[in-house]
Amino acid sequence: MLVRDCGFGKLCGYNERMTQTATPLESVKELIRVQNYDRLRQELSEIHFSDVADMIIELPPEEEAVIFRILPKDQASVVFSYLPLDAQEELIRSLASNVARLRAMVLELMSIVALHRKGLM
Repeated sequence: MLVRDCGFGKLCGYNERMTQTATPLESVKELIRVQNYDRLRQELSEIHFSDVADMIIELPPEEEAVIFRILPKDQASVVFSYLPLDAQEELIRSLASNVARLRAMVLELMSIVALHRKGLM
């Protein structure tokens, strides 16, 4: 399927279900789903900080962390300030969970490399 840029809120060609009248939140979810992070960063830069904060509140934790990590630091700090305290805490937990998973993956990879170096694999 060909992908064509229909402008923000009007992503066309990502899949058959997307229409030209997709909401900004639906568009962001779709960009996360297809892992188009460059386009997601571009789209988020065009949205007011408070609207990005509203999106973060609406998304599941794993997706809210994606959005927050993609934002430039200066934009992320302003967006964070727009989040209510409970949403800030949830985002921090989500980011911490991602760090813990990454740490576990790195340790596992280091174990595999060590076994390879010893000739055990």
